[in-house]
Amino acid sequence: MTKVCKICGCTDDNACITNEGPCSWAFNTQGGPVCSACVFELPKDPARKLWPKDNLLIEKRCADCAHLIEGAPWKDSKTFTCSQGLFDEKNISPGGHHWFALSGIKRPNKTVKTARHSCQDWIIHARWTERDPAFPKLTVLDPEQVEKLWRSGEGMIRNPIKQEGE
Repeated sequence: MTKVCKICGCTDDNACITNEGPCSWAFNTQGGPVCSACVFELPKDPARKLWPKDNLLIEKRCADCAHLIEGAPWKDSKTFTCSQGLFDEKNISPGGHHWFALSGIKRPNKTVKTARHSCQDWIIHARWTERDPAFPKLTVLDPEQVEKLWRSGEGMIRNPIKQEGE
């Protein structure tokens, strides 16, 4: 039986071509397999709110995209659409968005599946990278500060990140 990626629809015989070469199978889910081109890897981050101790593989699906915007409630459900217009259908008046309940985006119909397959604009949703407020803020030193510290002889700087207040 031929595997088909549940997000982009690629197969062993028709793989996605990425900068690293053809995709491979990243993992299997209840809904079907997911290829490596349709997965975003989020490394461990002790300050991340959700699963900070784990590397996360996030499926590049509409429900986890930063372009998802919330609309007016409909029948006790929140509605969502794509800010890039990928859910819009030709038969809807120009400028009109097609709105879905989140469950419809997670279990996509034909319109959402088409949007997934043609999306080049996927960006990870902020909820996956949200930082724990109890964790100290990290600030990145600018390159001039790093060079000053290096030239001052205060030791080797392995990582130009410091905790706020240092």
